Amino acid sequence: MPKGIVWMIVAAALVAAALWYRYIINRYNEYFGSRFETDEDYYLYLSGLRPGWKREPISFPSDKAQILRGFLFSYELPAYRGLLVVVHGMDTSMDHYMPEIEYFCRRGFLVMSYDSTGTGRSDGKDLVGLPQSPIDLKYALLYKESRPDLNQYPLFLYGHSWGGFAVNAVSNYGSFPIRGIVSVSGFNSPLDVTRERAQRVVGNLANITMPVVEIHLFLSFGVKMFNTGCRGLARTRAKMLMLHSKDDNAVKYYHFEKYMQRFGHDPRFTFIPMDGRGHNLVTPPEVNARLKALYKQKKALEEQYAPAPVPEELLKPITDENRVLRAAVDETLMERFVAFYEDILGNLPA
Repeated sequence: MPKGIVWMIVAAALVAAALWYRYIINRYNEYFGSRFETDEDYYLYLSGLRPGWKREPISFPSDKAQILRGFLFSYELPAYRGLLVVVHGMDTSMDHYMPEIEYFCRRGFLVMSYDSTGTGRSDGKDLVGLPQSPIDLKYALLYKESRPDLNQYPLFLYGHSWGGFAVNAVSNYGSFPIRGIVSVSGFNSPLDVTRERAQRVVGNLANITMPVVEIHLFLSFGVKMFNTGCRGLARTRAKMLMLHSKDDNAVKYYHFEKYMQRFGHDPRFTFIPMDGRGHNLVTPPEVNARLKALYKQKKALEEQYAPAPVPEELLKPITDENRVLRAAVDETLMERFVAFYEDILGNLPA
C-alpha cells in the first residue's frame, strides 16, 4: 500500500477519534459542564415560619482556590450539642435542605452547610465532576478546624445523594475527628454512577465511551477519581447510619448493597433498607408525589408557551404550592437521625 494512502488512513482515524472524543465530552458536559443555580433563597421563606432561626454567612477556599459560600445555622442556645455539616446532592443546592437543617438546629445542633463548586452562591464555572464533592467537604472541614469556636464541638456529618457519597468518601482526603455520619441515598463509586449515566444516554455504546470519560476525569482529578465511599469509610472510626430505598432510580440500590457487603459485620454500621421512598427519603411520600406532579405541570406549561415565558398568573400557584410543600419532612425519620447522633454523644468520654 502506498505511503500516501497509509498516512491518509492514519489521518482519517485520528480525526475520527478526535471527533468521537469531542462528542463524548460534550455529552458528559451536559451533566457536569455547567453551573447549577438555585431557584430561590428558601431560608427567607422557611425562617418566617420558624421564629428565632438564624444564619451567619461563611466562606472558604476549596482545592483550586475557588471560594465556597454557605452559612452557619442555629437557634440561640447557651451551648450546642455538636457541629453538624450538611452536604447537598446533585442538581440541588443547600437551599433544598433547609427543612432538614432547621430540624437539626431545633434539636440543639449548630449546622454548617455550603454550596459546592459550581453551585448557587459558590464559585466555579461548572460542577467539574462527581469526585468534586468530597474534595469540597475536605476544605469545609479544614475551615471548621481553623475556627476554635467551631472546633470545640463534636463533629457530625449528614449527606444525601452526591452529598451521601461525599460524607462517606471524605476520609480519603485526611483524618478528621468525625463522630457520626448519616448517609442517605449515597453512592459508592463516581465511575459506577458515570457509567450508569452513559448507559442511559448511549446504551450499549457506554462500554466504548467510558475510556474517553475516564481520561477526561483523570485529567481533572488524577488518581482521586478512584476514591470510593467504601475506601473512605474504612479510614475513619466514625459510627455510620446508612439508608437507601430499593426503588431509587437516581442512585441504584446496588450501591447500598456494596456498602452492606463491605461493612455489614462492622458494629459501627447501621443499615436501614427501605422501599417505596424513591431517592428523597426524607420527604414524606405523599408530598413527594405532589411535588413531582407540580414539576410536570410546570414543564408542560413551559413547553406550551416556549419560547415565550409562562404567564406569571399560571406559574404563581404552582410556585406557591411548591414552596409550602418543600417545608415538609418525615419527622419520624429525622428523629431517628437525631437519636443516632444523641447515642454517640451519650457515649463520648466526659
